[in-house]
Amino acid sequence: MEDGGTAKVADSPSAGNPTAPPAGDPDPVTEDDWIRGSRDAQVILIEYSDLECPYCKQFHETLIGVSGEYDESQFAWVYRQFPLEQLHPKAVTEAVAAECAGKLGGQDAFWAYIDKIFEVTPTNNKLDLELLPGFATEIGLDTTGFQACLDSEDTMPLVEEDLVGGQKAGVRGTPGSFLVNTQTGESQYLPGALPPAQLSQMIDDMLN
Repeated sequence: MEDGGTAKVADSPSAGNPTAPPAGDPDPVTEDDWIRGSRDAQVILIEYSDLECPYCKQFHETLIGVSGEYDESQFAWVYRQFPLEQLHPKAVTEAVAAECAGKLGGQDAFWAYIDKIFEVTPTNNKLDLELLPGFATEIGLDTTGFQACLDSEDTMPLVEEDLVGGQKAGVRGTPGSFLVNTQTGESQYLPGALPPAQLSQMIDDMLN
């Protein structure tokens, strides 16, 4: 991402408990979003995440577990890119790579790809970017097509769009998430990597 770009994140903490309150609501979920579950679910968690953030790695594991507690009519999980470039420059390339995986293989490929990154990365900008094409091969994508997408940075605008949306919603640290009740329109900001029991209780409260 170029210096001075409108989507650049400046002085953003990668924190387990960001304290800055959100300024507004997240952009509505659309068909272009990466979603685990149904867009018709009663409660949708919209997560803004950095693929090199240690708290995001922790929260990713939490969300995989918590998602299994609900059926698709109750809960779904949306992932949006929010790489904190000043702290984790490699996260920008990883976000571009994940969007390439989704572009080439759809929802399943996108989720398999970020699952793999979070599984492998030591976090804090320590992942070897040379591994990215190999991850694409592992999940069944065409390596040549993936490398071409990665080299061209064709998916960078998608990453920047997520960044701008997150900034407008008031996200300052990662993970920064919103629980949205799709029936009432109620939105609740979740700062940081909440523990599983607390997250489940918040989802249950919104369902009830």
